[in-house]
Amino acid sequence: MNFWFYYIKGYVRIRLTGIAPERFLNLCHNRAFRIWDIRCEQGCYTCCMLLSQFLQIRPLARKTCTRVHIVSRHGLPFRLKKHWKRKGAVTGITLFFILLYLMSDYLWAIDIEGNTRYTDDTLMQFIYSTGITHGMKHDTIACEELEKAIRNQYNDITWVSARIDGTRLVVQVKENDTSLSEVVEDNTPADLVADADGIVRAIITRQGTPVARVGDEVHKGDILISGLITIYNDYGEPAFWHQTRADGDIILEYSTYYEKEIPRTYSRRVYYQESSRPFVVFGSWHIQGLPFFPAGDRSYDRVEKSHQLCIYDNFYLPVYFGTVSRRYYQMEEVRYTDEELTRKAEYTIQADMTDLENLGVEIIQNNVTITLQENSCICQGELLLWKSVGEYRDLSSEYEM
Repeated sequence: MNFWFYYIKGYVRIRLTGIAPERFLNLCHNRAFRIWDIRCEQGCYTCCMLLSQFLQIRPLARKTCTRVHIVSRHGLPFRLKKHWKRKGAVTGITLFFILLYLMSDYLWAIDIEGNTRYTDDTLMQFIYSTGITHGMKHDTIACEELEKAIRNQYNDITWVSARIDGTRLVVQVKENDTSLSEVVEDNTPADLVADADGIVRAIITRQGTPVARVGDEVHKGDILISGLITIYNDYGEPAFWHQTRADGDIILEYSTYYEKEIPRTYSRRVYYQESSRPFVVFGSWHIQGLPFFPAGDRSYDRVEKSHQLCIYDNFYLPVYFGTVSRRYYQMEEVRYTDEELTRKAEYTIQADMTDLENLGVEIIQNNVTITLQENSCICQGELLLWKSVGEYRDLSSEYEM
């Protein structure tokens, strides 16, 4: 802190010669002058003093018969005076700060926070559609209108906050973890029928009349739980029938045949060269460092790393800089070894079994085998599965009263 204080104020280093330089220093101390770094060099004293106080020491030097010589000058006032003759540099610096001041009234960056379901590009395109773009003035942006528009457009977003932070528009959103779609309850009378062939292993009836029993073999379209409830009289005879929407849980056991072929050869990329170039983007101007990338039909991966110029924490400017890289590659055919192909097959089977489990299917028995061949690997076998089944079908006309 002291260094910057002295640098901005400006200070000089002086040499004291004469009869009583000690008395001169004492008088300066009594008048609260800032004097530091006092040294005795070649029989005389040298010290540092603020520029503003140096201009006040003439009476003290005359009173103590002390001669004061300036050894060196330091600080901002001397540096400005030194460069004042360079009118081009001074004009450029002045215009730079004027340009910064003018650009502070415009929007140069849009940040979106808290989104997981919707990508930044999706939300950014919608923000552009509302008329908000880079380079527009802050006072023309209605944050409340933007918040309302986002909530109306996306039902899964329950909370939106938009604010101007320097030259940046910050949009914070909060998405609902559960679906907000309205569940419409269907009370139309219907039967619960099988949507696959198999053997019933469990049945729990919540509403309706169970038709199938545990151990029954059913086919697709067979009624599992009927939506027709029979009401009996005191004599145990059917009096009338009540139609309802059947409901329950049915676990069906069925078998399916699994088969997949995995080729022994595959293509992979072999990278043999990488080159990078710096670039700067100012508005619509794009400047790339030399030399330019060579033209040709070689295959390559392009990787770009860019950063937006920011002064302090929230003063963003329409200037981007970074590097763009090209990684050139060639495709080559590679053959799996028997061990690698077996591991590939095991991984593929496990991934497919996981997909089945994610669909609510329980794997009871897995009889899939792996057979290695000259040009491929065959995975095949029977799967014994348990699955929750059932689909609704309107009551047939023969049940209608």
